[in-house]
Amino acid sequence: MADAALRIQNLKKWYPDPDGGRFLAVDLPALEVASGESVVVRGESGSGKTTLLNLIAGILPADEGTVEIAGMAMTGLSEVKRDRLRAQHIGYLFQTFNLLPGLTAVENVQLGMAFRPRRDESPKTAAEAALQRVGLADRMRHRPAQLSVGQQQRVAIARALAGHPSLVLADEPTSNLDSKRADQCMALLTEFAAESNAALLVVTHDERLIERFERCETLRAPKHEEATA
Repeated sequence: MADAALRIQNLKKWYPDPDGGRFLAVDLPALEVASGESVVVRGESGSGKTTLLNLIAGILPADEGTVEIAGMAMTGLSEVKRDRLRAQHIGYLFQTFNLLPGLTAVENVQLGMAFRPRRDESPKTAAEAALQRVGLADRMRHRPAQLSVGQQQRVAIARALAGHPSLVLADEPTSNLDSKRADQCMALLTEFAAESNAALLVVTHDERLIERFERCETLRAPKHEEATA
């Protein structure tokens, strides 16, 4: 896939067990997602979905394998360089939103663009346009506590996509929403990503979301390895 926004090969992450052994939290032989493509990775709770996203985003270092974002290697970089690559090319929609309570909606979106400069518009202009796109034109100056859960989710979507990233990662984006708001959230997320030609990778255990995506992958359950004598 020549225009892959995300390319993974033999990605593995190990964690220690309390008994002295270790378990393979993520074991993904291969995954590619093209620009403009939407893919869902499903798995039960504890299957390593959030860990996978954090490996892709460079928040966690991989133990084995490679991750490439828009043709650039994420694995093998220092923490500072991983942070820079993530800021420039990845939009991340966190399960818990991660909005800063002391900032307004537009300030939260601007903050997400702090290290993703664009020459054609200012961060404030881009943030305001993104909030308008998700239907929050009249809530830009509101802080998170003044917004409903659904509105906070829309701020998080705007923050993830305002800077036109190459890849958007979404961690259980509907877990805090009722079915109506979940449908609205996914419609906004997929449409907004498609308009930006961003690759979209969503992890979930919600089977209702599967049919919305062009492709579905399943994450293997963690494997345990006994301690050696």
